[in-house]
Amino acid sequence: MTAGCAAAAFGPVVKAAGPGAVKIGNPLLSLEFELSRGGAARLPALRNASGGFNWAGSRAAIAPLLDSPALPAPAVSLQSWKAESGRIDLVYALGGSVSVEQRYEVVPGHPVVTCDTRFRNTASAALQDIRNFGLRIPLRADSGPLEVYCASRDSYAIQRLPFGNELELNGGAWNGPGYAGLLVLYATETQEMLLTGIQWERGWRYRLSRADGVIWLQLEQTELQQSLAPGQTMALPPIFHATGRGEPDEAFRIAQRYIKSRIAPAALKNWPWIVYDIWGTEAEGVEQALLDEIQPAASLGVELFYIDAAWYQGSSRKGNGDWGCGLGNYVENREKFPLGLAHMSKQVHDHGMKFGLWVGPNIVDSRLVPHPIPQRWVAQKDGVDRVLRINTWESPCLQVCLGCPEYVDYLKQNLVRLVKEFGLDWLKWDNSGIPGIPGECNRADHGHDAGGGSHAALLGQYQVFKHLHDPFPDLVLEQCGYGSRLDLGLAPTIRANWLSDASFPSTHVRHNSLVASYIYPSSYNGAWVLRDKELETTTDPALLDTIYRSRMMGLFGFGTLNGTLPERVSLFPAAALEGARRNIPFFKRYRHLLQGDAYHTFPPAGSAEGWQAVQFNGSDARQAVILCFRNGSRQSSMRLPVKGLIPGQAYKITSANGTDFRSTTGATLLREGLIVKLAKSEMSDVLLLDA
Repeated sequence: MTAGCAAAAFGPVVKAAGPGAVKIGNPLLSLEFELSRGGAARLPALRNASGGFNWAGSRAAIAPLLDSPALPAPAVSLQSWKAESGRIDLVYALGGSVSVEQRYEVVPGHPVVTCDTRFRNTASAALQDIRNFGLRIPLRADSGPLEVYCASRDSYAIQRLPFGNELELNGGAWNGPGYAGLLVLYATETQEMLLTGIQWERGWRYRLSRADGVIWLQLEQTELQQSLAPGQTMALPPIFHATGRGEPDEAFRIAQRYIKSRIAPAALKNWPWIVYDIWGTEAEGVEQALLDEIQPAASLGVELFYIDAAWYQGSSRKGNGDWGCGLGNYVENREKFPLGLAHMSKQVHDHGMKFGLWVGPNIVDSRLVPHPIPQRWVAQKDGVDRVLRINTWESPCLQVCLGCPEYVDYLKQNLVRLVKEFGLDWLKWDNSGIPGIPGECNRADHGHDAGGGSHAALLGQYQVFKHLHDPFPDLVLEQCGYGSRLDLGLAPTIRANWLSDASFPSTHVRHNSLVASYIYPSSYNGAWVLRDKELETTTDPALLDTIYRSRMMGLFGFGTLNGTLPERVSLFPAAALEGARRNIPFFKRYRHLLQGDAYHTFPPAGSAEGWQAVQFNGSDARQAVILCFRNGSRQSSMRLPVKGLIPGQAYKITSANGTDFRSTTGATLLREGLIVKLAKSEMSDVLLLDA
């Protein structure tokens, strides 16, 4: 079920006449319910079936939650249930005016149970002032010390937060990212893990509290439509739980395996592609410069050539990187591109590459209002347009409301047309610019209520992505922008995840990539090599290798960040171009492994000695790759831990640096690791292990 959208009908529910006991599960995870019609639903067992550890609390009841002054402390009553193989549907009544339908379903082959919940107003009057709704699960209170492992999205970091009596984490608010939607509750004494996944960008809350002899896990949605009309339904974001035992790292691998096999689009051939993102805001020569880049890009091994901002009618011709000028037009700029983008697309495809475009749907050039953008689509707060002003731009921009159905339809029509008209293989959706506008829409004529603009806008974005993905399943959709970083609500549709415009220095890029690899597979997480100071001033081939390899931990490419033609790749220093030719062929040998399991052999910040390393394994563990970086460490050698190999299998080890390693068994590597020597500070190596 897509996050926030009404669930498909659960089907007929069998009404039970008396108490019941239901067990659902698979060989990896099991749940046991005790059910009483007109009473409560209890969860005696939420069990890691492979080891037997039970996370469930005493006999406290699981329950849906709804907070509204209009419905104070509503009584919760279980009305009916229906159990099938691996699934149970529950129906509750809240206070006599709200019906709650909830489905728990165990995922075959995974230690995962999903939970879909929807609330329906069964009263004759609207339910007003809804503050939040959600669910709560009682967990055992005798598991010893507990910690929550999570990834922050405002500044990328893996955090390990101790739980005492209260702990609250949230996904953030509009333009204010908080935590990514994978959170691991870890029992440090037993090494048992309970992972919670929330497929929603923002406006959710994960709360742990100790009371009544149990630990309550509450999951709530807080940014939402704040009234519910008679008969109207509102769904919680899809949620899943997973159990496991071991290092917390394993819980994130379990989550990614589930996401990749059950939620994410199918992997494309030769993914991740090597990307070239280029754009220009100059008055003259943009089209010819881009056409002239096609052949050099193809010769370097680039597989996707796409035009970022400023391709549209009215876009800037001042050479200053003003991408807001003309934004909101979905028509090509024939002054800049007299031959047209269809011609550009054909040239790119004729050179064996794929073609793409950038769009920025959240803001528009104010000069395009009221035509072609009607004033009624513009986001307002308290009757005032939401305005973005950047001193170097020709014109202010206005935020448009993705909670406005008419604007969503406009986007659907125009983006589908662009894909068809220009033969697009890739579309980049950029939410940049929005952090400069501090509020969401609260106008009354968009179909959302005053407090529901953020909720409606997120639903609108998800709708557009689905509208594009359904007819074009092989179209790569890239999310970009501050607010939408590491959004699992987009997992059913995207294949690329831009991490940050702060794509240098290399140490910063590596840190971002390592943190993001806990949430999305590294093959999603993009970082480009730019013509920046680091690239311009580095001449040592070994250090140039590090610049490239720091971006080759994920979706790798080249970029022109500031929209000026002197940034283009053909103008890179000769030594930098040679570094690309040296590293790209090796990257293509291991890039498929970036879709596999990630083993964070050191924390993202690095080892105590200053080194960084990460390992990626193929699905059958017959191949693995280890990327290691000395950073500024004074230590020239390091024993790297090796994980997840087949003990009885022999492995050949190939070094990108040409270092000679003897073939050895998986058992030896698992026991002893690999000793890597890097002679100089900031050097790196990439080690490919082949069975």
